[in-house]
Amino acid sequence: MSEKNIVLQSWIITIAVLLLVALDQALKLYIRTHYMLGEVHEILPFFQICFVENNGMAFGIQWLPKWCLTAFRIIMVVHQHATQARRSHLVLDDDYAYYCRCYRKYH
Repeated sequence: MSEKNIVLQSWIITIAVLLLVALDQALKLYIRTHYMLGEVHEILPFFQICFVENNGMAFGIQWLPKWCLTAFRIIMVVHQHATQARRSHLVLDDDYAYYCRCYRKYH
């Protein structure tokens, strides 16, 4: 895989994850402003949306405000993108060096 393809794939994944986080936050905001607590809407026979409040993270643990958790998610996505971009350069360089060593060894 070429360096351009790896970088493009990394950008596509990063943008997709950021869009999913934005969609998640928008849906939460919509439900919070348009539903009553405990209200249930059946979307499909096997899929319902129910408005409940969880004042913390997993298991109701309150550590930081919710906006901090959202900011942390965004920072981690950007960090993962930067890490992937750095790794793609290292992998390509390592693959090329390995190819050169093998080529010289057998030819």
